[in-house]
Parts: sequence; structure tokens; C-alpha cells
Amino acid sequence: MLETSEWITLLTILLPYQTQIFILKTIVTFLAFGLLFFLGITEKVHASDKSLNAFRATEGVELDGRLEETDWRLADLATDFIQSDPYPGTVANFSSEVSVLYDDNAIYIGARLFDPEPEKILRELSERNVIANADHFEVIIDPYRDGINGYSFAVTASGVQIDARMYGDRKDMAWDAVWESEVTIDSLGWVVEMRIPYSAIRFPGVAIQEWSINFGRNIRRTREQNWWREIDPSIDGVLQQSGRLDGISNIKPPVRLSLYPFLALTKDYSDFSSENPWGISGGLDLKYGISQAFTLDMTLIPDFSQATSDRDVLNLSPFEIVFDENRQFFTEGMEIFNRGDLFYSRRVGGRPGYFIPVEEQLEEGEFISDFPQTSNLLNATKLSGRTRQGTGIGAFNAISGREFATIESADGSQRETKSIPLTNYNVLVVDQSLRNNSSIALMNTNTWREGSAPSANSTGTDFRFFTNDRMYVVRGYGHYSITGLGSDFETLQGHQYNLELAKVSGKFRASARYREISDSFDPNDLGLLLVNNERRVYLRAAYHEFEPKGAINRWNTLLQLRYAQLYSDPIRTGLSLNWDNALYLKTWDAFFFYVSHNLKPSRDFFEPRTGDFSRFYLIPPGTYARFHYSSDYRRTLAVNFRLEGTRYPEADRYIWGWMIGPRIRFSDRFFTIFTTNHVGWKGNEGFIAPLPTAIGFESLEDGDIVFGSRARKTIENTLDLRYIFTNRMNVTFRARHFYSRVDYSEFFTLEENGKLTPSNYTGKTEEQSSRTLHDLKFHLFNIDMVYTWRFAPGSDLIFVWKNNIFNSSNQDYQSYFRELRNVLDGPQENSFVLKVVYYLDYHQMISRK
Repeated sequence: MLETSEWITLLTILLPYQTQIFILKTIVTFLAFGLLFFLGITEKVHASDKSLNAFRATEGVELDGRLEETDWRLADLATDFIQSDPYPGTVANFSSEVSVLYDDNAIYIGARLFDPEPEKILRELSERNVIANADHFEVIIDPYRDGINGYSFAVTASGVQIDARMYGDRKDMAWDAVWESEVTIDSLGWVVEMRIPYSAIRFPGVAIQEWSINFGRNIRRTREQNWWREIDPSIDGVLQQSGRLDGISNIKPPVRLSLYPFLALTKDYSDFSSENPWGISGGLDLKYGISQAFTLDMTLIPDFSQATSDRDVLNLSPFEIVFDENRQFFTEGMEIFNRGDLFYSRRVGGRPGYFIPVEEQLEEGEFISDFPQTSNLLNATKLSGRTRQGTGIGAFNAISGREFATIESADGSQRETKSIPLTNYNVLVVDQSLRNNSSIALMNTNTWREGSAPSANSTGTDFRFFTNDRMYVVRGYGHYSITGLGSDFETLQGHQYNLELAKVSGKFRASARYREISDSFDPNDLGLLLVNNERRVYLRAAYHEFEPKGAINRWNTLLQLRYAQLYSDPIRTGLSLNWDNALYLKTWDAFFFYVSHNLKPSRDFFEPRTGDFSRFYLIPPGTYARFHYSSDYRRTLAVNFRLEGTRYPEADRYIWGWMIGPRIRFSDRFFTIFTTNHVGWKGNEGFIAPLPTAIGFESLEDGDIVFGSRARKTIENTLDLRYIFTNRMNVTFRARHFYSRVDYSEFFTLEENGKLTPSNYTGKTEEQSSRTLHDLKFHLFNIDMVYTWRFAPGSDLIFVWKNNIFNSSNQDYQSYFRELRNVLDGPQENSFVLKVVYYLDYHQMISRK
């Protein structure tokens, strides 16, 4: 293990000089502030008023969900569960008894969950890591007792497993451990038996273990949530409200080596290609515990065929579309890397932050016929873990390959030129847990590109300092970026920082927050930042009522004032007041109401697309309101409904929208959701790029910024089907159609004062006078069908069918269903994948031998 001085020496060698100076300044400032704020605070206090002794098993434990072994009768019992919902602090209505056994290889959890009416126990089946309409039992383990890092293992009354890594109050549901469980239902209620191998968790390598632990039970038909060690919803945090597990001794962290080799057979059918060959590929995912605390994860020749298709849309804004991460390697165990804006995993093997300017290489008569928008991931590695002293370390590395654009000439000849360079991505995080569940972290990201392509480096620190009772917190971050390294591009340096003081526990909560983003701060080579050059101030006050009263189970309300101005110039860009409310009835119907009012006109420096913040578009004051209703999901037919709209009193424009999503549970195996979402804009104004062929183009002067007034309508329909054969076999189906229509009526020139004046530019031609050249119909249709069979622990057989249809045109509008029929009859792409993943565990293989 490296000493502190060795770590400092290593970081000094690896990090640029400017980064080192920024780190030192930031750490000194934040630590000084934190020490002054928390001077005199006592050491961290664990919620240990409840404790349980684990019993070493003297005989083999047969996992059958019956708890008939003698050791179960000899073990201590965890009883006297307390409600956290719907009546916090009161005694649970049904009794629960939990015991813990252990041996040299695993920890065992046995739970007898009494129920006077076992026939009423809800047990809807679902896919793994999804809690459907079913009772469930959960165990939370924090082996290092830091209140920040833990594990959650849960199982439903239908035997479905749910597991997650816990980081404070956040759960990483993509984490997929290999463990065993069995469930039985009898005349007394139901029984859970779990076997969690030591290879699934990390714990200190000491002779006497002392873990934080808690047991939770959810009675679905009454929506009652019980915990062994009471969790007070008015106190911020869950892990630190756990009890204590004693009695585990003389266990050794095992060799944690597991392999996930896979083989995939693919067949693509594309109407855009005459060649649709079969394909076969293989690869390997590896997990290796290099110590009792640190794990190395690698993916070689990765395959993400089962990842859900992106929810793409028609984007008319100046900002890129932000997509969710659906690739398992980049969702599992990535919490330590996801800090602020510095790391956006979709940059890796997705849409990169830099493209080689191929258009500059065009010769006369040539055009770009194919330009890849994403890079191909070659491999990725991550290392993460936490020492006994609470130091968390994460290192990430990935390499994406070169991509080539196709240039075509007038005679049909083609040539290829590099459009995306070979790129190496690196992330390093050091996170130190402090007393009172506080923490401070340092992070560095680096993007290196081959040749003369620009590289980039970003460094940051974030912290949170809690008072002993977790009533108050000071938290924030500071980031520094440098771009254009190793190239002919201008080298730019920028920064951002955020500081917040908040009261986070109790019924009344409040916070004050300041955020500053310089105009040259740009982490987007590996991170994600949509808006820079801004200073923001947030003031919040909220009230939470947790005690049921009358027909109301709980409610909360929040009021926020937000002020924003440019960083480079003291020009106000926005001033708004927001009011957010939530109301939960005892019937478990929920109502949400939100209002946001812009008190003054807003200045939008991004819509004009100048890039230098020299021009702005003036948005008149407006009020946005949203109402959302969600019915009780225990019902056979449940529904979500949303109504929203924005009104601008000083302008002839508005935005309206509505959504309805019925959820039908046909049986405990078959479930469906249909969601339809409609949004309309009247008088929507936005930037357009004028076309030389349009009438009136000659009237434009150099430097004119043209806006268009448009009517927009968007319809998004999604059908989700789920059929569960067993708790280890399921099929899911999702069909999504996104349709957007844009019709321009007038065009304007943007003035220096941010207002619009009519322009002679028409957007039309002599040949096409009924529609402008900017009018658009946009269709996206996707199908994702995935069959999954977990035929052995950690091993899956997966079949995937993906369908993709895209259509965009300037033709006259027809009815919605005729448009949809034309899209479905048009060219499309289909992809079929049969994939086998097999789990190999070193410890199990050695045990068999």
C-alpha cells in the first residue's frame, strides 16, 4: 500500500502543473472552511442502540427457505420491527424474526415473516432487480461502518432477487452480485433464506468483524414499511441509521476472481444494404479482487447488444441531447466516478467530444456521403475500492478506435478519411470518508487523442461536511478544465465551483447555494456541461410532514428563488420563483403540483448560436405549471396523468402538454404500460440557418441572425409489455414511436436588444410556396424485445430483437395514423442477437475440486 508521501509524489508526476496549483488552492480553501465550520464537533456516532450476534454454523446450511437446521434455532433473533411508513416510529403490525449465520465462505440470513392472512401476500413476478406488486424483505450491510458505502440484498415473496450497491442514500441498481435465495409461503406467513458469499461484498481483513446492518420488510397490500433498527424519515440518510452486527470472527476475504465469457450470434437485416451477413463474436468480462477492498473490472471486446435503445428526439435546441447510460459495464459500480460534470460515460464508445473537421478536406465536386457519429469501444477497465481508513480509490481507463468518413465525388468514386481519432480516456478518483458521514474527494479526467487532435484535462474536488446529528451540511465542489492540449487549437482554461449551506433533516429544511461557471470552462471532452458563463444563486425553503393526518399520509412543499447572470459580464439572464408540492393520500394516490414564474424577462445567450456570448434573445416573462397524478400501483388498473403548460402574457404564444399512462396487471406474470405524451407549441421562436435557395436570402446581411416563428407538435407513444415465466426467466417488449411536426410561419432578424424584427427572408422557393424549406416531419420508431433466462447463478441466455425506423421529410402533413402506416411501410433495420454469458467463479471451482 502506498504511503501518503508516495501518493503525493505520484500525483505530482502525473498531473499538469496548472492542475496541481488548482488542486492545492481548492483543497486548502475548502478544508479551512470545513475545519472552521466543524470545530469542536465530536467523533462520528453510529446508530448502534440495536445489536445482533451472528452465529457460526456448525453444520451445512441447505438453502430451501425452511430454516429447519439446528443452527437457526440456536441463533439470536432480531425482532421488534418499527414502521417508517405509513406511521413512522410505531410498532409494526406483523411480527418479524431474523437471524444471521456465517461460516468460512458466506453469511446466511434467515427471516420468518409472520402474516395472519398468508393467502393475501402479494407475489407478482418481475424481472431481476425490479420490485413489482409483491411483498419483499431486504438486508442492508455496511461492513466498514462508514455510513456511506453499503450493500442491499432483497428478495420478493415470489422469489425475485434485487441487489444494489449503496452510496449514502443512493442505490446503484445496475450492480449485479451472484448470491442465492429461497422463499416459501406457509400457514404462518413467509420465509426467506439467503446465502451471500463473501466474494460478493468487501470487508476489512481483521480477526473480529463489526458491521452495520439493518433488516427491512415491506407489506405490499398495506404499503407498510418496517425496519429492525428504526429509520426516521425526518433524518437525512439510511445507512447511518443501521444497527450493529457482532460475532463474526476469523473469516478471511476470499480470492475474488470471476469471469464472464460470452458468445454472441448476430444477424442484421437492413433495407439500406444488400449485404446482411451472419456474425459471430465473443468477449470476456472479468472481475478480480486485488485485495480485500479493491476490485478490478475489465471488459474485452465488449458487446452491449441487449442495452435498451436511446430515447432519441428531434432536437431544435442549441444543446446536445443527454442520453441515459444503458450499458451494464458503465452503470455497475460507477458511482465513485459520477461526480458533477467531469465524467459522462456516453462519451466513451458513444458520441465523442471531438470530430476531425472532414469538410475542410473536401475538393471541388466532393461531398460527405457517410459520417459516423459514434466511436467503437475497444476495451475498458475500472478499479475501485475503499480501505479500512475510509479512503476510496477509483481508476478508469478506456480506448475507443478510429472511425472513418466516406467522401464521394461527382463521378461516384469514393475515398475514406479519418473522422474520429484513436482516443484514450482516463479517470482517477480519491475519496476520503470523514466523521459524521462526511467526505471529501479529488478527481482527474484526461482525454488523449492521437496525432494533432486536441487533448484535454479536467480536475476537481467535491466535499460534504455534516454536523454530528446530520441536521446541517456544507457541501460543494470546484472544477478546473484545460482544453486544446497538444494541438494547434487555442489552449483554454476555465473553472466552476459550487457552495451550499443546507439544513437537510427535520420537517423544515432550507438551503442557500451559489454556483459559478466561467466562460472558458469546458469539461465536455469526457464530461457533460450544457451551460457555462453563468453565476447562479439559489435560495430554498421546504416543509415535510411525515405524520399521517386525516386522509393524508404525508406531504411536502418547497419554495425556491433562482437568480442568474453572466460570469463574464454582470448582465442578468434570469430571475424565477418556483413552488413544488407533493401530496400522498392514505389510499396511496399521489398528487404533484409545480409552478415556475419568471419574474423578469430572460436573456438567452445560447439560442443565437454565436459562441462568444455577444448576442442574446429576450424571452418575455412567463409562467409554467404542471399537475401530475399517480394512482396506487397495487390496483389492477393504475394510471399516471400529467397536464402542463406555459403562458407568456406579453406575447401571443403558449406551450401545452398532457400525458396519460395506464398500467394494467393482467396477472402476476403479465404486465403492460401504454404511455402517450403530447406537447404543442404556438408561436415558438428559435434560431434557423437561412438557406441560399430561399426567397429573401439576398436581403440578409453578413452577421444577421435569423429566427423563425413556428408551430410545433410532438407525440410520443410507448408500449411496454412484460411477461415473467419464472423468477429466472422473462421476456420484455418495448415499442416506441416519436413523431414531431414543425411548421414555420414567419421569419425575423435578431436585434442587438434581443428583440425580433420581421425579415424579408421567407424560407420558401418559387417551386414550393405552400411550405417553407424549414418545415419538417420527423419520425422515429423502435422495438426492443429481450428474452432472458438465468439458467445458473450469474449465467444468462439472452435473445434480442431490435427494430429501427427513421424518417424525416418536408412533405405535406397527413393524419397521424396514415403517417405512422407510411413509416412502418418504409425502409427499416432489424437486428437479432443470441448471446450466452457464463459465470465462472474461482472460489467455487476450487471448492468443487
